[in-house]
Amino acid sequence: MNALVSLLDHDRAEQVRSIWWELESRFGVRARYVKPFIHFSYHVVADEYDLEHLTPELDEVSAKRSAFTVPTSGVDVFTGTEPVVFVSVTRTPELDELHKDIWSRCTPGFGVGLPYYAPEAWVPHVTLAQGPKAAENLPEILKMLEDHHFEWELRVDNLAVIEDGGQERGLVHQVALS
Repeated sequence: MNALVSLLDHDRAEQVRSIWWELESRFGVRARYVKPFIHFSYHVVADEYDLEHLTPELDEVSAKRSAFTVPTSGVDVFTGTEPVVFVSVTRTPELDELHKDIWSRCTPGFGVGLPYYAPEAWVPHVTLAQGPKAAENLPEILKMLEDHHFEWELRVDNLAVIEDGGQERGLVHQVALS
């Protein structure tokens, strides 16, 4: 699975890593990837992107946009057999406009996007916990997270393509918003 994302700044990424460490030490919940990039996603494909065509489009999107901030609104959960606990990123008009621009350029030729990232369904988020151990310990995890402050301001200043190499992720392309 590959994704088009915005990476979080160093300080916020370290805060998320600290929470991951706490979740692993208390509940055995491990990060999904050996080399995770702390991010929120705009577009995800089950296969690989056609980077020859996608990267010029991302360069064009980034060249016409300035960096901005978006708030988060606390912890939430995607329910199901393997719930995902996440920090909810608030959809602002500026963020929605960027997301729609990205989706309008990510044609099926670049890789078919997963439908729950489409503009009408998109729930931007920063994943904190997922997998079997998160499911087994969900009430305790949510209780633990009550002690943390999740009303953040995230700086959206980049677009990046990350690829899944099994247990490891690689940064394929990254551009700054001008």
